[in-house]
Amino acid sequence: MVALFDIALEMLGHCGLSPRRAREVLLPLVESTLANLSTRDPARALTGTFKRGNVSTVRKHLAAIESEQLSDALAAYVLLGRRSLGLSRKRNANNAGQNRIARILSANARVSRER
Repeated sequence: MVALFDIALEMLGHCGLSPRRAREVLLPLVESTLANLSTRDPARALTGTFKRGNVSTVRKHLAAIESEQLSDALAAYVLLGRRSLGLSRKRNANNAGQNRIARILSANARVSRER
């Protein structure tokens, strides 16, 4: 979790946030996630882009990560995105957006491995 937090700090730094501001942005997200996990299993605790099947947000995230050449962030995004889709499908099968995201992540996984 600490390493993932560090990747998120790096990404937000590339967006222009200071380390302090990036922590201020991330900590409430981490805290709400932990609160969800304290009362729910991971599939029920999942929120956000992958659960909603928000294709345009995934494309924007990937474009930003690639434009800054953040290889660790790209690998983590693809891996965790795929895992999030798997969790989401336990609760919400056959979402067209999630299927499109899965294809996008597969294409980016190949790019990530080639680097």
